[in-house]
Amino acid sequence: MGPNYGNLPGNFAAGELWHLYYPAGNSSTELAVSGAVIQVAEGAGGSIFNEFWPGLARKFLHKGPTHGLDAQAAAEEKARKQQSDPNDK
Repeated sequence: MGPNYGNLPGNFAAGELWHLYYPAGNSSTELAVSGAVIQVAEGAGGSIFNEFWPGLARKFLHKGPTHGLDAQAAAEEKARKQQSDPNDK
């Protein structure tokens, strides 16, 4: 898997929109580019966090993966509620 090159035009468009917020005398191409670079950095940081958070949570918070058990428990609870009162949805 490689970089998401399709995300870059969107980031530059967001940078352009971001710099429209500033008055005409303060807006420049540098502001637009810096806004786009900030968007790319935020996206990269968020992706890194999403990638490594499960391992960090297991190591430091001693929380193991649920392997879908929480979703299974929620489905069982919903089924139990529907059996007890079939008219309640």
